[in-house]
Amino acid sequence: MSLEQIKPQNNILLNLFGHDHDALAKKIRSALDEEARGGYERGTNGFIKSIIGSVKLSGDEYARCKKEINIEISRLKKIAAEKLAGRDDAYRRDMKDREEAEWRRSSGIYDPSLEELKQD
Repeated sequence: MSLEQIKPQNNILLNLFGHDHDALAKKIRSALDEEARGGYERGTNGFIKSIIGSVKLSGDEYARCKKEINIEISRLKKIAAEKLAGRDDAYRRDMKDREEAEWRRSSGIYDPSLEELKQD
């Protein structure tokens, strides 16, 4: 399949994957995983080809495709960082609640045995 057979648009990845961002994200993640295992380095021809497949691109199209892939990689990293930060915040809140509960138990303000009696 060549790019001439696909309707011309500015966004090459949109032409190749349509509006299926999940498929594109999955391809990019698999290429990044392969890079981590010692495969093609990011930005090389092999890395780009592992994402887009056997589509023939001109030099300008290849450069635009590489730029779009880098933007998508940045977007995926940002999403992963936000997800990790959310988990970290939840962990910190949980630890703060546990520390406060422990402080209440040790200071005598809160007695868990009395609380259990109230719930029964």
